Amino acid sequence: MATGSAGPLSVKRIKEAVRQVMTETENTEISILTNDVIESFLRHKNHSGITEDSLKMYQKRLAQFIQRFPILPHETDVVIVYLSQFDGGTGRYKRVITRI
Repeated sequence: MATGSAGPLSVKRIKEAVRQVMTETENTEISILTNDVIESFLRHKNHSGITEDSLKMYQKRLAQFIQRFPILPHETDVVIVYLSQFDGGTGRYKRVITRI
């Protein structure tokens, strides 16, 4: 269990710490590397027991996304426009993206 200088961290103290950090960074844009997020996602998918082929498919498709957005955009509209190109005639790509 995590402890602070004044003993165990309570939920109240954790919430206050998060609130303080959010206030301090409110006017600062935080850059998140898309690769870091996708690596975390792939570890989660791998741990959930997907097949090796499915994992390779995710890696291949998401590599294109990383190439287009090396830093995760703050606005979702840019991502939506990018993903709209994968609305093929069969809908296969659209189904893959919505499963993610």
